[in-house]
Amino acid sequence: MNISVITVPYHLGKKDVSYGKAPQVLLDAGIVDNLLQAGHVVSVLTVEIEDVEPFDENEAVTQVNGALARLVGDVVARGDFPLVVAGNCNHSLGMLAGFNAPDIGVVWFDAHSDLNTRETSPTGYYDGMALALSMRAEFAPTRDAVGMGFTVAPERVVLVGTRDLDPGERDYIDATGIEVAGTDIDRALQCIQQLDAEKIYVHVDLDTLDPAHFSALGFPTPDGLSPEQVKTVLAATKDRMAGLLITSLDPEHDSAEQAIRIAGELAIFGLIT
Repeated sequence: MNISVITVPYHLGKKDVSYGKAPQVLLDAGIVDNLLQAGHVVSVLTVEIEDVEPFDENEAVTQVNGALARLVGDVVARGDFPLVVAGNCNHSLGMLAGFNAPDIGVVWFDAHSDLNTRETSPTGYYDGMALALSMRAEFAPTRDAVGMGFTVAPERVVLVGTRDLDPGERDYIDATGIEVAGTDIDRALQCIQQLDAEKIYVHVDLDTLDPAHFSALGFPTPDGLSPEQVKTVLAATKDRMAGLLITSLDPEHDSAEQAIRIAGELAIFGLIT
């Protein structure tokens, strides 16, 4: 397989800070070497934008996602598999825009649904709106700005490992019928089997994992999944996986060494088995 590893070294539009350092850390840990040893042809690409001055978070995040969308579009057009190693969950917007596939399915591993809007978010944290960027009407201008000409359909979304929802997110989920498998692996497998989509974008926020297994996170949430459970669900997407994004590793956490190993395993699982 030809695989394009795309790094997005940005955290909320700022380069090489906080979570934005994680992509290079994971490259240094051997993701590419392991893929090469498995017989794949691998290229490495990196998202780059000009500095936004004066800095504006929304503008910078939009530019990062636009640049990612163009890279993913080029990768998909030449038949490569895009493996995105990203700083933030909001980089899912660029990934999905790059696919340009209105009927794509989404399997979203995350302790949080990331379905808030600016009006419903208790904190205003941009990454808490990451999936909403591709789904909710309020973010149509942002989708237009990155070249995403469609919205992801609620019936094509499965939330896995999700266990911490804000009231506004619950309301949206109840209104749209998005499948929330939570930490019920059997239900997750059933939902994926029934997902009406030929191709699936797989999104792995590492906080889907239980902190007992993986604590190098900014927002650790108890009662999560084990690495083996994540692998079980990932395996169910393998035949339809159009691309994979892995994100939210805190490389400066005290437990980062063990976490980097686990994150590296999940990033390439399914591509070497």
